Amino acid sequence: MTPFWRNLIITVIVAAVSGFSGARLGAIRSQQQHAAMSAQVTLRQTVDAMLMRDFDLTADQKSKVAAIDAEYTRQNNRVLSQLKITNAELAGALSDDMTLNTMTQVYIRQIEENVGLMQTATITYIIDIRNILTPEQRQLYDERIIRALMRDAP
Repeated sequence: MTPFWRNLIITVIVAAVSGFSGARLGAIRSQQQHAAMSAQVTLRQTVDAMLMRDFDLTADQKSKVAAIDAEYTRQNNRVLSQLKITNAELAGALSDDMTLNTMTQVYIRQIEENVGLMQTATITYIIDIRNILTPEQRQLYDERIIRALMRDAP
């Protein structure tokens, strides 16, 4: 076998392994983020179910909850969309040379920032809902939210 063909075969194998490894690392990271996002969605669903089950909300309160839900959904979808894009960019950066290069670090920081934005949006959602409740409703709400947060803690 000539050196040309040997080098070509080695290059193809290294490129294939690098591409596969980058995609696999991106998929693992995506699964971890999906688990974190699922916990946030569950908390929101818990709040919605709790409001319907345990609180006698006025029509005005129900309308405000719907508006808060809509805004939270818009924010969450924007961040989730950006997170998916950044995950793809991270996989691409890793597949280039499989190191923790500058671009890989940039994408990791962007992912961390987006996950933080999602967490902030969830906490803002909880507080916004609380703000539309009466003082009596807030007491029960606070107890239930703390219990839900502690239940979902790792």
